[in-house]
Amino acid sequence: MNAIFHNLLLVSLLLLAHFSFSHPPDSTQTPLRIGGGVTLTNNGISLIPTFTLGKPAVMFDLAVSGKRHSFEPQFRFSLEGKPWTLLF
Repeated sequence: MNAIFHNLLLVSLLLLAHFSFSHPPDSTQTPLRIGGGVTLTNNGISLIPTFTLGKPAVMFDLAVSGKRHSFEPQFRFSLEGKPWTLLF
């Protein structure tokens, strides 16, 4: 009975928070867009040969854009977690 009460209380609080903070979007503002992707490579090739890792790596692409500006960095790491390159 106690677990049911806690679950019901949690759901009620979440619904209350959702409806109390929801409002219609402002038509004069452009929303901020956020996106990204993850790439896993087995040889760590870079567009610039000097920056080639030569072993397996993971690349994180991030994209943040607004009405007039955008920022799209790329973070590259070896599979051991050490930073390989950071492109801004």
